Amino acid sequence: MHFILITSVRIALTGVLLAIIPGAGNAACNLVAGYTAEPPYHYPDNDGKIIGIDADILRGVLNDIGCSITFEILPWKRTLSQIKGGRTDTTMGASFKNERAKFAYYSIPYRGQPHVIVIKKSANVVAGSLKEFLENGHSLGVVLGWHYTNDIRALLDAPEYRSQILVAPKFELLLKMDAARRFSGFLTNPSVLAGFIGGERLKAEYNMVRADVDILHFLFSKKSVSAETAHKYNSRLKERLDTGFFFEICKKYESQLVSGCTYLSTK
Repeated sequence: MHFILITSVRIALTGVLLAIIPGAGNAACNLVAGYTAEPPYHYPDNDGKIIGIDADILRGVLNDIGCSITFEILPWKRTLSQIKGGRTDTTMGASFKNERAKFAYYSIPYRGQPHVIVIKKSANVVAGSLKEFLENGHSLGVVLGWHYTNDIRALLDAPEYRSQILVAPKFELLLKMDAARRFSGFLTNPSVLAGFIGGERLKAEYNMVRADVDILHFLFSKKSVSAETAHKYNSRLKERLDTGFFFEICKKYESQLVSGCTYLSTK
């Protein structure tokens, strides 16, 4: 009887302490995010803190619901594998795929990832879309294994355009093919290209034609993150986005963007 009473008192005191100590009730909500350095979306600053558009949104919303975040640098495929196995909790910049939805909770869309055709200004190639570019007989460089939207992929796989598609095994080789004038233009994300050659050179030497925009989400492991936490995150993310949170964060990094914040918005 005395043991039961003492235990009850201890449980009651613990509950009081958890209510008094700030954040104590959310002590278990410490998530690990897998990432690769990709300015201006997620990258380390001079002090090693992971910052960027995606990282700041993820951290801000998690803080709102009482969770902390630690970033671990991982290749993309390994990040997905570890999320599937519950060894990594979350990641950023994920397009929707049915197979991923089997092992991860998807957030609502928070950002667009632009795909553009970049064409040297000296080439005098004029097109208003990817379809028009290909219909006019121009050749196009792409990277093996890169994710392209379903609409882009449909055009790349169309039999009538296959002879116009040149494939590079990695992005660095695509740039060498461009320098050698192997094609009329190539598909890329403008920020990725700017990271290689610089934003000023991109603007000075190339024209950009919008091909499509990939809608991106945050992913949360179903093995290591509760459905309740994922739901809380999603609800709070929607509230923040509805009040302009994306632009509030994006504007801090807009000088690093070639396309501008409006181009990345899902609105």
